[in-house]
Amino acid sequence: MGNKTIEAIKHYNLGNRLVNLKREAEAIKAYTKAIGLDPDFAQAYNNRGNLYANKGKHAEAVEDYKNAIKIDPTYAKLSTLC
Repeated sequence: MGNKTIEAIKHYNLGNRLVNLKREAEAIKAYTKAIGLDPDFAQAYNNRGNLYANKGKHAEAVEDYKNAIKIDPTYAKLSTLC
């Protein structure tokens, strides 16, 4: 695992902690940083998409969900459970 991936995971985990603290805007920034460091980070796209959806930013949410599914098709299966 390269440093790029480790740093991306750190920002992803920070995003998760911020969500738990109800600091969604900061969480979006943390997930965005994770994605910038690792553009194949499907979980970060999915989580950021969830935050966008919660904020009513549906176009951004759909784009993130599409990226997550493109990287990891199992996200398409998960979306049918909702």
